[in-house]
Amino acid sequence: MKITADSLLGSAQKINNKRKLDESTLKNGNSGLKSDSVSISNKINSRVESISREIAQLQTSLSEKQIIREGLAQMQSGNLNEASVNELFSRTTFNNKKVLEQFMNGKSDQTTVQAKTAEIDKLINSDVNQIRKVQVEVDNFVASNLAGDKFDKLMSDTNSLLGAPGTDLNSISNLNAEKVMRLVQ
Repeated sequence: MKITADSLLGSAQKINNKRKLDESTLKNGNSGLKSDSVSISNKINSRVESISREIAQLQTSLSEKQIIREGLAQMQSGNLNEASVNELFSRTTFNNKKVLEQFMNGKSDQTTVQAKTAEIDKLINSDVNQIRKVQVEVDNFVASNLAGDKFDKLMSDTNSLLGAPGTDLNSISNLNAEKVMRLVQ
């Protein structure tokens, strides 16, 4: 076997070319991982923001429905004359809107009050179920530890809103108004 300088240089070039190719493949592979990581991080941050907005909307909705429900309870509690019903309609407001009057469409007979009470209970249950879905999603993010501590505040917000995850409407009607308004802001 004849070894020449040309064959040694040719072999060395092949080895160097192969090494450069392997290194560039590794670099491209790592940059792909980094871009995937950044993409996942951006999606998680985006979801954190959207969950925050969703919680705020649900809290606002629940506050409004709670106010309506309290007005309906006052209407059911006693025989109110037309003047006291009108006063209750004008007093029961949320964000400067007469929410009870709008919800009742100006009607105050007992049949309508009972039907609207059942309707508001269903709407409250719907909001509570949506909060629970968000809470499960937040719990899953926390368990996966993908978002770090970004979800801690969201978890405390949903837990404080529901207390211990409540299943009955009475737990919703006993929301701490100060906490709800602080969370909404």
